[in-house]
Amino acid sequence: MRVNIVVERILFTTVLFAIGFGAFLWFQYQQKARISHLNDDGDVILNRLSKGKPAVVYFSTPTCIPCKTQQRPALDRLESQLGDVVQIIEIDATEYPEIAEKWGVFSSPTTIILDRHGKTQHINYGATPADKLVQQIGLSTQ
Repeated sequence: MRVNIVVERILFTTVLFAIGFGAFLWFQYQQKARISHLNDDGDVILNRLSKGKPAVVYFSTPTCIPCKTQQRPALDRLESQLGDVVQIIEIDATEYPEIAEKWGVFSSPTTIILDRHGKTQHINYGATPADKLVQQIGLSTQ
C-alpha cells in the first residue's frame, strides 16, 4: 500500500515537472517568435546593429545587483574573448520601458542573442555566464 502512494507521488511530481517545463519551452518559443517579427524601420536596437556581426542585447536596471556583479563581468569577459567579432548593446529597462516591453523583457538581467542577420537565436532570463554566451554566439554564427 505504501509503495503505491510513493509511486503515485513520484508520477504526479514528474507530470507536474513535465507540464512546467513544457510551458517554459512554449513561452520561450513565443518570445523568440515575437521578437523575430520586429523590423529595423523604427526599432532603436535593430537600428544600432552593425550588419554582419552577431550581437548580445543586454537589458539591465540601475538597481539590479546580479546585473552589476554577474552579468556585466560576464559581458566584459565575452568582449575580451571575442573582441569586435560581437556587438554588445546595453539597454536600461527603466529608462526605456517601451523598448523592454517590445522585446519581451520582464526581468533583469536579460540577454538576447542575435545572429549576424539580426534574427533572435537565444533569450536568457537571469545572469548568463560568459561561456554560455560564447557558445550561443558560436551557434548563431553558423
